[in-house]
Order: sequence, then structure tokens, then C-alpha cells
Amino acid sequence: MAGKRVEQAKKAASLAEALLSLNDIKAFLRGADDVVLNGGPDLLIKLLKGSDDRQIKECYLNKTPSYGYCRHLTTEEITNKVNWLIRNGFLEVRNENQIQTLAFTKKGWQVERNTFADEVLEKLEIALKIGNYRCVNYLKSLNTSVLITLLEKIKITKDRRFIPLLNAWKEIEDEQLLYAIKAVITSLSNEDRARKVVINMADYRKS
Repeated sequence: MAGKRVEQAKKAASLAEALLSLNDIKAFLRGADDVVLNGGPDLLIKLLKGSDDRQIKECYLNKTPSYGYCRHLTTEEITNKVNWLIRNGFLEVRNENQIQTLAFTKKGWQVERNTFADEVLEKLEIALKIGNYRCVNYLKSLNTSVLITLLEKIKITKDRRFIPLLNAWKEIEDEQLLYAIKAVITSLSNEDRARKVVINMADYRKS
């Protein structure tokens, strides 16, 4: 009888894990990004649950976008999902001085880097609307690989409104990213010129 219950519990856990969608993975890893320097799987579980735990507040984890993402789930269900991320190579657990900490695998970081860059891009788009470019100071604190991904996303927008913001960013950035920023400015400028050429050619055909 006990064996049957164990088997049923395993099936229930597998079902909970199978329901981890791409959006779930992104949200879990976004939460993990803020946990990495502060604790292990247990802390991530508390964050996702929306816990009022003292450590959550002390580390300002209640301010992260993923805080309370799994408020509707039980702690056991959240634990199953976190374990799924670990078993499937998105996160790994390290033991340092007998303390568990979370770390991204290469696979997990690729997902989180893209998610974080999307988040920053949204903030920059808001800054563009109000013409406030002081937000570039915030970019200095971000991971270089996130910033490279962000620049790629800005380039894809083909939106030349980013040029003044990029110029402001260029003034405070070091050489490591300077070339990449200039390349995106050039790309957006060329895109605008190409668009004008297409318009002029269209006008020519009408004449």
C-alpha cells in the first residue's frame, strides 16, 4: 500500500513538472538571478511563493519581478518545478562552506540573459517616450553579456529614436562596449537612410 502511494506521489510530481511552460522557465530563472548571490533552492522557492520571510525582505527579493509568481501553488509543487530546472540543466546547486547556493548553467544563463535584456529594453522604450536618457547610468551596473544581447535587440527594432540614447550611453561606457554601441548607431542611421531612398524611389515611379 505504501509503495503504491509513493508511486502516485511520483506521478503527481512528474505531472507538476510537465506543466513548466517556457514562460514559467523564464520567470523561475528571473527569480533565480536575484537569488544566486543570496542563497539556494529553498530561497528561490520562498521568493516564488511570495513569502514574507525575513531573508526575502533583507535581500529585497520581494522587489524582483518573479516574487509571488507561484503564489497559487503549494510549496511542494514549486519545489518539484525548481528540481525540474536543476535536473534539466538550467540551474545547478553548489555547496560552499556547507552552504547551498544556486548558479546558472550555460543553458540557463542563455535563457535568463535574453529575458533580462527584454526587461531592460522595455525600460529604455519608456525612457525614450519621456526623453530621459539618464537611465544609461543604470546600464553600467549590468552584466556585459546582457548588454551585448540588449544592443542586438535594439538593432533589430530598427528604431532610430534609440540613437540619442545610444549616444548618451556611449559617453559613459568603456572601450569594451564602445565599438558595439557605435555599430548599432551606424546600423540604425543606415536603416533610416535606406528607408528614405525607398521613399524617394517610390515617388520617382509615380512621376
